[in-house]
Amino acid sequence: IYVSWLIVLLGAQITYCLSVFRLEGRGGKPVDLEWDFMDAYKILLVLWKAQKTGEHLSSAQIKKSGIRTPHLLVTRILELLRKAKWVHRTSAGDWILTRDMHESTLLELHELLPCKFPVNMDQAADDDTRSLQDMVKVHQQELAGVLNVQLGELFQNSSRKPVDS
Repeated sequence: IYVSWLIVLLGAQITYCLSVFRLEGRGGKPVDLEWDFMDAYKILLVLWKAQKTGEHLSSAQIKKSGIRTPHLLVTRILELLRKAKWVHRTSAGDWILTRDMHESTLLELHELLPCKFPVNMDQAADDDTRSLQDMVKVHQQELAGVLNVQLGELFQNSSRKPVDS
């Protein structure tokens, strides 16, 4: 029994070490464990495409569908979306959408995610992200128009208003 437990514990330790090893990039530098708006958008897109064909996907299938985010971060994004009731994990461990994407807005997704809306998308957009890239360009143009105000003018306007005590 003692030898059996040693083998089990050794296997667990090796499994842990392999998972840590995967999280390291070249040269022993840790992989950036941050994700952005586009990562969550692409995951939702993959799930939406699967939903259209009546499929449900595991985390590994989502990762294999072209998501370049590390598996750990894919899981974090899915858990955040699960807590917000955008996705659901089936009894088999697969993921499905729980919201109709025709009734969900980009603004709702932006408000849900703890990361910034993409400021610019200089990288070449594929067919799946081209419409979002166009939307980001429009957003940037409108934002530039609204925020094109001198700070001195803002400071002067704020100093004129009485401060509530």
